[in-house]
Amino acid sequence: MVITDFGIARALQQATPAKRDPRRFDGTPMYVAPEQVGGEAIDARADIYSFGVVLYELLTGKLPFAGDSLLAVLAARVLHPPPDPRQVRPDLPSSVAEIVLRCLAVNPVERFQSAAELSASLRHAVVSAASEATLKRSGRSSQRSTEGQATERSAARSHLVKSHTAKAAESHWADPAHEDPHAAHVDGSPTSAARTLAVIPLTNLGAAEDDYLAYGLSEELYDRLTTLRTLRILGQSTTTLPQFRSGDPIAMGIELGAELVVTGSLRRVKDQLQIELRVLSTKDRVPVLTTRTECLPASALAVSESLVSALAKALFVEREPRQSALPTESDTVELYLRARYLYGRSDEVSLEQSVKLFERVLSRAPTDPTLRMSYALTLSRLWFYGNPGAAEKALPAAEAVVEQMPLHGESYLALAGVRFQGADLLGAVQSLGKALTLSPDLADAHELLGRILVETGPIREGLARLSRARSLDPGLFRTLAEQARTYALLGDFERAHRVLADPSLSGGSFAIQWILRGRLCLWSRDQRRAKEYLSHSEITQGKFPRARLLLEVAAGYQQLDPQTVLSAGLNSDRSSPRGRTFVFQIHAELQGAYGQPEQAIRSVARSVDAGLADLSWIERCPLLVPLASDLRLVALRRIVYARAYAIREALGAIPPISADGHTSAAR
Repeated sequence: MVITDFGIARALQQATPAKRDPRRFDGTPMYVAPEQVGGEAIDARADIYSFGVVLYELLTGKLPFAGDSLLAVLAARVLHPPPDPRQVRPDLPSSVAEIVLRCLAVNPVERFQSAAELSASLRHAVVSAASEATLKRSGRSSQRSTEGQATERSAARSHLVKSHTAKAAESHWADPAHEDPHAAHVDGSPTSAARTLAVIPLTNLGAAEDDYLAYGLSEELYDRLTTLRTLRILGQSTTTLPQFRSGDPIAMGIELGAELVVTGSLRRVKDQLQIELRVLSTKDRVPVLTTRTECLPASALAVSESLVSALAKALFVEREPRQSALPTESDTVELYLRARYLYGRSDEVSLEQSVKLFERVLSRAPTDPTLRMSYALTLSRLWFYGNPGAAEKALPAAEAVVEQMPLHGESYLALAGVRFQGADLLGAVQSLGKALTLSPDLADAHELLGRILVETGPIREGLARLSRARSLDPGLFRTLAEQARTYALLGDFERAHRVLADPSLSGGSFAIQWILRGRLCLWSRDQRRAKEYLSHSEITQGKFPRARLLLEVAAGYQQLDPQTVLSAGLNSDRSSPRGRTFVFQIHAELQGAYGQPEQAIRSVARSVDAGLADLSWIERCPLLVPLASDLRLVALRRIVYARAYAIREALGAIPPISADGHTSAAR
């Protein structure tokens, strides 16, 4: 750290803030921070303030605060927000001006938290300012539109990596605590002018053992419909939500804000499939398209393809070109649909079975990109659980998909998912940038990017991505868990628990939701709430046994060996780096709750060794706060800090979300 105001050196010679004389301050009067004026505890952030005064003076030729006396000047910096340097120099780039404003924030937590953070923002500001200057010098009227777009993109990129203004109320990123976690139309209503089409899962009119056929064909139909340009497609992750289960497809479509609804049924009769597919208009309640057929399972995929092609012609919309060489043998098609059904269940056993089925189908159709993509995504999920061999297969499979389909956002999303499991968050963000450039409304890409950013920062941008993801696909429940965890780390536990109790989850709880409830009760030592959760019917019926263990610890009923809380695969070296970072975070939290600082720090170190980049957690988890001054934890925090900032460097390639909630890139 460079000492920018040498008065601080005198202040630091005094052992504790309590020994300071509150009637005096240290430092050069015109450059001291507000906390020095009040005789409060000071740290390196006071230097950041002094640097801001110097920077303001260099840019404008004036000091930021003036007054008739020294006392008036000192009072002004405490009582008033910092002046915007653009009032003196209107031509000053916004990126530079906002750095000055953040340096001069009255509250230290609203400033840059280190010289490294300040330095990174200055570098980005210089690049942004240079780009703007180049555009201004070109000056030709024929290029005005292009220049405006380039400047807007440059400013948007700068917005993602620049420091926030003095309005922020959070330590190292902007505080999103005033925002509604459901702000981006979480109710499922459309967020753009594009027409919305809802895919209601096909009804299986036959034996229950054929449910996989209806599910798999519904997913296949959804995938093919996503190739229709300008249409927003809602899949069965949304249309099966409890609040939309009215049974009337038209009513469901209206509730979802959809102009069109795809619905239908399937029945197996001996060796034949009876398939009916309909596209209905929610406006006039009449069928737009209807197809009824009786065919061998081998033709089921062709039926969905014919419907999508006919719909594209009826709506006068273009389709994205997509290669497809899926098999046409009946037994192979059934294997494929069953594999998709098992992938959708997401538990470890189902994923293992899904991988085996995908491999059998791939042996018969080795070049199909859609099949390869599904296989890569399944391997990625299975790797998290520690399945042997998944790690070696996942990355090559995802890279092969990108090589085969380099112009499809879903390809880069698959690669990002694998890199995420490998704790290569920088590579994941780079892949997500390409995915969102190609497919700006790819909900899963926004969701994964949001998960990364609420950990590494900027938190506000991360929450915006999560909200955007759920506005595109209200069935992405994981977004709620990430939002809740973030609010808890910001200290708002009541809000976090409210998010986890979102009405849309009624009847649709999931394991991570309950595990997080246990963690939050542990973080806040809220035994009363933990006991209330333990009495919930889903817990008493044994639905989420590992969450129950965490809740029992939080309630004070028992003290468990951290190894017993999570599955054997997750606790092994076979688990993905992402899985291992999660496991050791849980271990550290339990050990912190048990008052075992040595073990907790060792667990944090193991998480960092596995690739932890979760800056929000290591800085803010209440169970680690008592260890904050331990030099070993300080060193670990610096490693995580560096990783988080490396990830932020890659954000310039991400299409930003505009003020109306849309991504700026055109599809």
